[in-house]
This record gives sequence, structure tokens and C-alpha cells, in this order.
Amino acid sequence: MFHEPVFLHLECDDYAPELMENEGQTFTIWRMIPPGGCKFFYSNDGKAHISKTDKMVKANINVNEIIVDDKLMDAKLPVANYISSGFNQKVINGHFQYQSVQCFPRYESGKFIRVIAKRVRTPWTFPISVFKDYKIDNEEVIRRCFEFDWKMVPQLKMSPEDYQKCKEIFRKAYKVIKENFRIFAAIGRTDNIFGIPWLMFNDLAYYKLKIVDGEKLTLTSADLMFKAIKGKKIVGRNSKLILIRFEFMEALFRLAIARYFDGKLISRWRRQYKA
Repeated sequence: MFHEPVFLHLECDDYAPELMENEGQTFTIWRMIPPGGCKFFYSNDGKAHISKTDKMVKANINVNEIIVDDKLMDAKLPVANYISSGFNQKVINGHFQYQSVQCFPRYESGKFIRVIAKRVRTPWTFPISVFKDYKIDNEEVIRRCFEFDWKMVPQLKMSPEDYQKCKEIFRKAYKVIKENFRIFAAIGRTDNIFGIPWLMFNDLAYYKLKIVDGEKLTLTSADLMFKAIKGKKIVGRNSKLILIRFEFMEALFRLAIARYFDGKLISRWRRQYKA
């Protein structure tokens, strides 16, 4: 018993496969063939078959690498089915209209379309994604990171009270500082060490943060701060070419002090406030 797809191979078409239509108990196809005799065979599931109910004749069919249902098949048969046909003048009338409603000459063979069940799409969830091993920062992790980074920041020339106030201000802004460092350090890393290089630091200070304005604070001052920070003892897997995270926060601290704490703007504000 054959199952779909079943193909017909005609000698007049060099045994090219022709898809037959499944009509329940039988497979059928209508084809026009030249007058005379024509050998043929069937194929199913990648194998050539001869019908025992059709006329058979001796043959020496040896066809290699026939593309059947997008696969290569070889047909080597000592016998083949056979059909003969005569010239039929009633196929086309005098107005060149087809009288046969079942078939047309040399139309393109059909292609077997398989019904493929669609895979049920699994809803995206974090535990099954590529990010499943990523550890999301919580409040405790952020607190510990901040305390570590701030411990590495020098007190500079200010009173302990002012230093503590600055610490609380940076604590409130630390999430933003840490997230921005993560993004820019991924771009400006050196080898496998993530950090912010000198030119990127200047770009952030001048264009993004606008702390360096060229008047109250110049890029030369920012360069000196970068060199002062990187001139200290290297800690762990550090590099003299980039600012790692705690150094980035120290650089922001130094820029803020130079621009606002030591500048005329803050002094003017203090005099007005005291008055």
C-alpha cells in the first residue's frame, strides 16, 4: 500500500517525477503523451515500483540521481510498465480549443506540500533565557559596591563634615554612576579589563556631564585629574590606560569639588545664604 507522495515517471519525459493526486483508494494523474508506446514506472518513499496490474515489458532502465521530492533517487529496473497511444485529432479543435478537459500538454508537475505541525512557542522567561546566570543587583550588592568604591576615594582638602555630606550625595546617585560606568566601560575596555579611557573620560566630562565647560573648569584640569588618579599604586587587575569603577567615581568627585566646591559659584551661594 502506497502512501503520499506517489510519483509517475514517463519515458517521454526522461523519467522525471510527476506528482500523482491522492483520490482516497487510488493515485491519479492525467498526462498527454506522444503517439506510440511509452514505458513508465512509479516511485514512492524513494524507491521505484512496477505496477502488476498494468502491462509490463522488458526494459533496461538505469537512471541515476533523479530528484524526487527534493531527494536523490536511483532507478534500476529490468522491466517497466508500458502504455500505447494513437493520434487523437479531437484533443484540439479547429479554433485551437482543448476538447479534453482532463489534461493539457506539458504542464508543470505539482509539488507535494507536507503538513508540518507548528511548534508551540515557549513564552520567554528570564530563567530559560541566555541571561539566566546573570545576577541582578539588589540593594545589598549596590550598598557593598558603593562602600568599597568610596573607601578608595581620598578625603581631599575638606572637613570631615563636608566629606560625609559628599558621601551621602554620591550614595544617592550611585546607581546612575554604576550603570553608566558599566555601559561606557564595556565600550572602552582595554584587553579584558573594563574601564573608561582618557579620551572617553574627557568626552563624558565635557559633552555628557557638562562639568568641564572650558571656563570654570578646563579640559587641561580634567587631564591632570586623570593622570593624578592613574599615577597612584595600581590595585588588582588595573591598567594605567583606563579608569576602573572606583577611579571613575573618584574622578567625578574631584571634578565636582573643582567645579562647585572650590569655585566662585558655591562661594557666592554661601554668602547669599548666610546673609
